[in-house]
Amino acid sequence: MTMENKISVHHVLSLTAIYILSFGVIFASGENENPPVFNSSYYSESVLENVANYTLVVTVTATDADNSSTPEGTVYYEIIDSNDNYGFFDITSDSGEIRTNGIIDREKQEYVNMTVAAFDNGDPQKNDTVDVDIRLLDVNDNQPVITPKNMNTSIPENSPVETFVVDVNVTDPDIEGELIYSLNPTADAVRQYFHIDSSTGVITTAKLFDNTNTYILTVDVKDGNPDHELSYGHVLVDVYYSDSNDPNQHDPQFHKDSYKYYVPPDLPVSSNLTDYGDTIIVIDKDAGDNGEVICTLDSESNTRSIFAITEDTCVIYTLFPLEEDYERYDLIVIGTDKGKTPRSSEVAAIVYVVEETQPPPAQSDCAGCWPISVSIVLLVTSSVLVVVVIVQCVVHNKRTTELKNDLKQATNVYDEIPANSVIQLNTVNTSMTAAESESGYMGLTGDHQTTDNDYIAPYDVTPSTT
Repeated sequence: MTMENKISVHHVLSLTAIYILSFGVIFASGENENPPVFNSSYYSESVLENVANYTLVVTVTATDADNSSTPEGTVYYEIIDSNDNYGFFDITSDSGEIRTNGIIDREKQEYVNMTVAAFDNGDPQKNDTVDVDIRLLDVNDNQPVITPKNMNTSIPENSPVETFVVDVNVTDPDIEGELIYSLNPTADAVRQYFHIDSSTGVITTAKLFDNTNTYILTVDVKDGNPDHELSYGHVLVDVYYSDSNDPNQHDPQFHKDSYKYYVPPDLPVSSNLTDYGDTIIVIDKDAGDNGEVICTLDSESNTRSIFAITEDTCVIYTLFPLEEDYERYDLIVIGTDKGKTPRSSEVAAIVYVVEETQPPPAQSDCAGCWPISVSIVLLVTSSVLVVVVIVQCVVHNKRTTELKNDLKQATNVYDEIPANSVIQLNTVNTSMTAAESESGYMGLTGDHQTTDNDYIAPYDVTPSTT
C-alpha cells in the first residue's frame, strides 16, 4: 500500500469515528435524566411604586444538569400562580427576569406573591418551582384630603382651656409624608381661642371665651410634598351657655293647656278678652330676669293683626273690628323670659265668635271686689319663705269659682316652688302680702268673702299703690 492510500484510509476511519461518536451523543440526548433546579429556594424583593415601566425587579435562575444544547437541558420560566390582581409584573420566559408591567400602585396592592416554575423541554418534561414575594414601597404621590371638609360642633361658653373641640380627619393613602395641620388661614381674632395639634389635627380651646358666639375655623394640612396643594377644611364651632351653669334653668309655663274666649261679632276695638274668657297665667321658677316673662302673639297665628297682647300682663285685646263670617280665631301666645339665654313656651288662645254672650256685671254690682290679677314673688329670709302677691284692681268678668280655680292651677303647676321664684299672673297696680311659710309651698292668706255677684272680695290687708 502506497503512502497515498494509507492517508486516504486514515481519513475515512477518522470520519467514521466522528460519525459514530456523534451518533452516540444524539442517541443519549433522548433521555431527560435531570430536572431544572432553582438556584435559590425563595426570592424576595421590593420596588418603589413610582418606577418606570419594564423595570427589572428580580431574576430567578434554574439550572439543568442535562446538556444545555439539547432540549432536555434547555430551561424556560412561567408564573403559574399569583395574587397579582392588577397585572403589575411579568416574567421573561427565557431569562427568568421579572419586570414591572406598566404603572404599579402600592395603594392598590402592597404585596404580590407568585409561584414561578422552570421547565425543560425533555420528554417527559421536568420542572421545579419557587416562591417569589414582591413588596411595593410607598411614594408620597397622593395629596391629603380633609374629610369631611365642613364640620360642626358645639361647646359650652365656660369651657376650660384645653377643652376638646374636634379631631380633624384626613385621608391620605400614602405612608410616606408627614401630615402637618395648621389654623393659619383662620382670622387672628378667632384663632386666639383655639389650638390645633400640628401632628394629630386635634383642636382644643386655647383661652376662655368672653361670651357665646359662633366661630368658623379654617384648617389646612400638607404632607411634605412641595408639588401637592394644601388641603382645606372648615370647622363651625357654636359656643353656647351651659345649662349646668346657666341660672336660667326653667321654661315659662302656662297654667292651662289652652285659653278660651267667647266674644260677640261686634266686639269693640280695644276690648280686653279677659272680660270674655280666661285669664292667662304664666309661671317661671327662675329668679330675677330669668323669671320675668314677656308675652307676645305668634305672627303666623295673628296674620291679620286684629289682636294684640300686653307684654307684661299677657292680656289679649283687639286692635281692629272682627272680620265678618269669622267664627273662630286660633292664636298662639308665646311666653319668653328675659334671661341672657332666653327660654320660651307657647299656648293656644282660642277666640270663638258667638251671637250671644253673657255681658260682664256692672261695676256697682261688685263694689269692693278685687278680681285676681298678677304676680306672685317668692322671697326668702333665712329659712322663712315670704310670698308677695301683686294684685291689680281691674274689673274682670270672673266668678269666684273661676278665679279660685285659676289660682289653684297656677299654684299647683309645681308641687313646690323654690325661693326667689317669680310667678307672673297678670299685671299689677296694687300689692298685698300673704302669710309667711316655712314649707316652701305657695299659699295665700286673707278671708275670702264673696258678694252677691259671687266675686272675690278684698283680702284683710290694706292695699298700697305700686
